[in-house]
Amino acid sequence: MAGTEAWKDKIAFAGHTWNELDAAFKRVSNPDDWRAPFQATVSYDDYRITAHAIIFFTGADAEIVKDNKDKRTVTIKAVGYRNGPCGP
Repeated sequence: MAGTEAWKDKIAFAGHTWNELDAAFKRVSNPDDWRAPFQATVSYDDYRITAHAIIFFTGADAEIVKDNKDKRTVTIKAVGYRNGPCGP
């Protein structure tokens, strides 16, 4: 059915669409188990949407582990869906 996923292009959370949030989350989450805890490094430019994506998909905040000012990146970690407030 054409158009059945049109909702993914509408604003879902914090000014981002579901597709944007999903892409940001997939860049940092564990590809073998999206519910698992993870740590990743993102650029300053991608930090905001990544933090929003983590909250959207796991219900938990990302924690900044290291601010790599010289490389303009931030290393973050998240407890993942399973260990966050939305998990079992």
